[in-house]
Amino acid sequence: MIEALPPPLHFNVGSFLSLKDVKALCCTSKSCPKQREVNIKIDQPDSDFDRHPSNGYAAYVWQSFDFPPSRSRHLLHHCSIDCKWKDQGWGNRKGMLSVVKNGGNAPGDYLPSGEDVVAEKQPAPHKEELLHLDFNLDPAAEYHMWVRIGGGGGHQLFFRSTTVTAYEFII
Repeated sequence: MIEALPPPLHFNVGSFLSLKDVKALCCTSKSCPKQREVNIKIDQPDSDFDRHPSNGYAAYVWQSFDFPPSRSRHLLHHCSIDCKWKDQGWGNRKGMLSVVKNGGNAPGDYLPSGEDVVAEKQPAPHKEELLHLDFNLDPAAEYHMWVRIGGGGGHQLFFRSTTVTAYEFII
């Protein structure tokens, strides 16, 4: 069935699939356009958020994404974030990484995520682990990475080797 669709419609189909499913579709369908990875520059691939104040329960913007110029953004379909992360290594686990679109907000401690949160992982582990988030891209949206360290005093959050990769169709 997918073979009968013109190539531009593959983009529309891909917008409803997970990144894993788009990759599988592109590998199995002769008519599906190929895709490529686009490395997205971020300012702070390694960051330490140290000793958050005891009354600091809110999340805040850590980094913004610089996507390619708008003429090619319509070909972008997914984005992934990969890093190593951990918290202070003891006590309560409250650390969070969220991806938020269009000026929305990430949740504070013990609050639910809003509709603008497109990807999220919490709580941060005590020992360093790999973290992978992926999400569908809306070409018209702006995206920001938010962190929440956690209130109550003594919380820390550490990120290492953070990379952001966008995936685009080659038409």
